[in-house]
Amino acid sequence: MSRIFSFIKKLNLSQSCSLFVASFVFITGLMLSFISWSNLNNQLSATQLKSIHQQLQRLTISIAPSLLLHDRISLNVTLQEWTKASEINFIRVLNTSHQAIAEAGQQKKNSIEITQSITQDNLAIGTIKAEANLSTTEVIVSRHLALGLTITVFFTLLAALTTYYTCDRYTGYLAHLSTRVNQWRSDKSIPLSLPEPPSLPELHSVHSAMSEVVEYQGAQDRLASALAQFDQLSTHLHSDLRYAECAILLVQVRNIEDLKKNHDAQVLANTLNEHYQLLTQACKLYGGRLQAVAGGGSVALFGLSKQDAMHAVFAAQLFLGSISEQVNDRPTIEYGLAGHLGKIVRSTTQPEHHLMSDNLEWTASLLANANPAQLCISQSLHNKVVDNQQATWLEAHSLTNFNSEQESTWQLKSLSEKQQALINRQIRHITSTL
Repeated sequence: MSRIFSFIKKLNLSQSCSLFVASFVFITGLMLSFISWSNLNNQLSATQLKSIHQQLQRLTISIAPSLLLHDRISLNVTLQEWTKASEINFIRVLNTSHQAIAEAGQQKKNSIEITQSITQDNLAIGTIKAEANLSTTEVIVSRHLALGLTITVFFTLLAALTTYYTCDRYTGYLAHLSTRVNQWRSDKSIPLSLPEPPSLPELHSVHSAMSEVVEYQGAQDRLASALAQFDQLSTHLHSDLRYAECAILLVQVRNIEDLKKNHDAQVLANTLNEHYQLLTQACKLYGGRLQAVAGGGSVALFGLSKQDAMHAVFAAQLFLGSISEQVNDRPTIEYGLAGHLGKIVRSTTQPEHHLMSDNLEWTASLLANANPAQLCISQSLHNKVVDNQQATWLEAHSLTNFNSEQESTWQLKSLSEKQQALINRQIRHITSTL
C-alpha cells in the first residue's frame, strides 16, 4: 500500500487527474457491466426455463396415449425426436410406480433437472424427468459481459487521455513558464520571456499579469544598462605604466532613486541613453576621453595629449547646455559636475586603460559639495585656468584635502561671450542630430 502512495506522490497534476478519472470510469464500467450481465442472465434463464416447461407440457400431451397403451416403441421414437429438436438433452418417462419405461438423449454435467407429471382426464399416469442445457444463455450473457468490459476499457483509456490532455493544457503552460523563470533566475543575462499565449481563457489573466512583469523587468534591465554607462569601472593592471597629468571631469546622476520611483523605467532608460550620448559627443568634441566610471559618475580625461585643461570646462558646459535643450516631458535628471587637475597612472601600450586613486577620490569629494547643474573645480585646476580670459569664477566652499589642509573650491560663473556663442552653436548642432 505504501508503494502505491509513493507512486501516486511522484505523479504530476495531469497524470494524477487522468489516473483518478480513469479509475472512476473503470470502476463504474465494471459495476454496470456486471449488473447488466446479472440481469440479462436471470432474464434469459427464466425465459429459457419457461420455454422448456411449455415444451414438456406439449410432450406430455403427445405421449399420454402411448403411455396408457404401454407402447414403448412409440414413446422412445417420440422422445428421440423431441431431444433433437429442443433444448432438452435427456428425457426419461416413468410410470406411476416410478419405473423407467422409456428414455432418450444423453445426460450431461451442469444440466438442470425438470420434472413434469403426465395426466389423462385429471389422473396421473406417469412422470417426465428432463435435463435441460442452458449453455446458449451462458454464451449470450458471456458475450454481453465481454462487450461491456471492452467498452469499459475503451472509455477508460479515452477518459484518461482526454483528462491528461485537458489538464496538460493548463499545467503545460505553467510548466513552461516555470522553466523560463528558472532559466532567467540562474542566468540574468538571458532576457525573461514568456511561452506562447495559452488558448484557455482561464490562463489569460495569468499570462497578462506575467506579461506586465516581463515588460517591467525588461524596462528595469534596460534602465540598469543605461545606468551602467554611468556606473562602470574598468581597471587593468599592466607592467608598462607611467604617470600623466590631466584634467579630470566627473559627472554624476544625483536623483536616480527619486527618478526610479516617479518615472517609467523605459522612459528613464531612454533619457539616460540620450544624455550619455550627449556627454560622449561633448567630451569627444573637446578632445576628452570618457574613461572609467565609478559610484554612479562618468569620468572624462582631458589633456592627455596636450595640456589644455579648459577643454574640461567647455565640455561640461556643452553637456549641461545640451541636456537643457531636451523636451520638457522628459524626466528631469540632476547632474553634479566636478573638475580636478592631477596625475593618473597610464599604460603606454594600452592608453585606454588608466588607474586613478586619490585624485578621483578628491574629485568625488568636490562633486559632493557642488550645486546641481553647476561645475565645481579644485584649487589645482583653478590655478591652471585662472589666467584664461574665457571664463570667470566664484570661490565656493573650503574643503579639507587628504593632507589635512584647507583648500578652496571654485564654481564657474560664466564663459566669455565668444566662447558661450560657440558652445550654443555646438549645442544646436548636437541636439539636432538626436
